[in-house]
Amino acid sequence: MFNQYPGSFGSLEESRKEASSPQVKIVVPPPGLVDSLSSDRAFNIENLAMLTKLSMLLDTLNRNFLTLPSAINDKAALESGQIFPYQIFNVPLDSVLDGVSTASRRQTSGLMNVLAVGTDGLIDTVSIKLNSQQADPIQPKYVNPIPLPFYSFYVTSTLAQPGKSLVILCSNTTNPNFGTGAMAKALISGAPSTIYSAALLAAGTYYTAMVDCKGVSRVAFRINNGLDVAVTAQAITNFTNSSADADLIATPVPIASLDRATIIPAWDNWNPYMGIVLAVAAIPAAGTLSVQAVVQE
Repeated sequence: MFNQYPGSFGSLEESRKEASSPQVKIVVPPPGLVDSLSSDRAFNIENLAMLTKLSMLLDTLNRNFLTLPSAINDKAALESGQIFPYQIFNVPLDSVLDGVSTASRRQTSGLMNVLAVGTDGLIDTVSIKLNSQQADPIQPKYVNPIPLPFYSFYVTSTLAQPGKSLVILCSNTTNPNFGTGAMAKALISGAPSTIYSAALLAAGTYYTAMVDCKGVSRVAFRINNGLDVAVTAQAITNFTNSSADADLIATPVPIASLDRATIIPAWDNWNPYMGIVLAVAAIPAAGTLSVQAVVQE
């Protein structure tokens, strides 16, 4: 009985009270667990409260420690390149970085838990803000590595150091679920889709369909200019599925007749919807202009 072990589980009467309490959550243990413990005679599981406590303990152990099968799976995934537990950024220090502009921002490929900073220049004038421009700056001179969760970071450098740079290592291997498939996965490319195709016979400005990027990390556009005149392509973004009031991003890309080009917006230009605007200055006489898009999940 449990009252034989006063330091472990409490009295039988206390266990009965806990078992009758409406707050107790019934958790069914793995098959064979009760038989295995009972056959040893070391424990005598007789009430629901003890069964609940034991199951909760097993659940905690399972969530916080590696099991052999999952460790093997992660080893294979790491060696095959399906999982990337770290990412490296090289940030030039040739000019001052303000810690708020897009030039100061870097976007990781997934949730990271540790940021470590190295440099061949002076680190005293460098600070890091995680996730937000409004975050408190962390000085790697005093805190390095930085063991906090983040998806992006901003670099501030108050001194221009020509020819010098920061090497920033971002890692997610401190995730307590490492070994259970919760690590950042390799980006998966989707199938290309045609978002615009037309045999144009007039000059003008033409818009592709917008690509839904809410569930993806990146998008690439391939413009095939089969017209007998040159065109100019530029990426556009919007919060809604509309090209009418979309914003222009990056720089226009000229594409000669019977040529093609690929446009991949930078991480910092991500928006829920993205597309391409096409400018045709001369009147085409023949050919087809088409645009394909492919996303990375």
